[in-house]
Amino acid sequence: MEMENDLKYKIISIVNSHNPPNSFKKLIDQLQNLSGYVIIIDNSKNDIFERSVKNIKVNEKISIFHRRDLGLGEALNFGISKAFSFGEDNYVLVVEDDATFNENINLLKILDDFLNFYSENDVLFLNDHDNIKQKKGKFIEIKKDLGINMFFSSIKIFKKIKFREEFFMDQNDIDFQYDIRKIGGRIILPAEKIVDRLPIGREIKGKKNMIPLFRIYTITKNTLTLIVE
Repeated sequence: MEMENDLKYKIISIVNSHNPPNSFKKLIDQLQNLSGYVIIIDNSKNDIFERSVKNIKVNEKISIFHRRDLGLGEALNFGISKAFSFGEDNYVLVVEDDATFNENINLLKILDDFLNFYSENDVLFLNDHDNIKQKKGKFIEIKKDLGINMFFSSIKIFKKIKFREEFFMDQNDIDFQYDIRKIGGRIILPAEKIVDRLPIGREIKGKKNMIPLFRIYTITKNTLTLIVE
C-alpha cells in the first residue's frame, strides 16, 4: 500500500474535455484520488464545459486550461507539455471525459504492477471492454492497433513522440500505437476491464451517429501514410 501511495503522487492525470457528460464530476473526483495532479483541457466549442464543471472546484490539485476547439491531438500535446513542468520522472494517466473507473478494482495496484513488469517505452492502455480474454496473468501484449485513447505511461516517451492531429478520428489516434512500437515500446492491456464509458454510437437526441464519407477518406489516407513511413 505504501508503494501505491508513493506512485499516486507521481501520476499526472490529463483529461481532454470536448463535450463532458453528467458523469464528468465523478471522473474528476476519481482522478483526484488516483493521482497527484489533474490537468483538465477545455476543448469545447461553446459554454457546455462551463455548465458541466460548475460543481468542480479548482484547488491545489486541479488546473483547468481553456483551449477552445483546439483539436484532440493538440489538446493532448498541450496537456503533456504542462505535465512536464512537474518533472520527467513522473507518469501520465490520459483519460477521456466520458469515462469513469471501475470501482471494483484497485487501479493503483494495477499501475504499480505494470511498472514492475514492463519497460519505460511500454504503454498500458486502459481496457474499456470485456472481450480481452486470457487464462493467466494480469496483462496481455496486443499486436494489433486498438481503438483506445486512454492510457498510462512514463512521461519520458513524449520526448520521442507526440500526437499528430491529422490522425485523429472519433477521438481515436490511429498512429499513436504505431509510434510506440517504432521506439521499441509495446502495447499492453490489463486483463480486467478498467473503465466504463459511453459508447461512440450512443443515441444523441434520438438519432444514431453515422459514419460519413470523410471518415473512410481519412482512414485510407492515413493508412497509406503509415505504410510509406
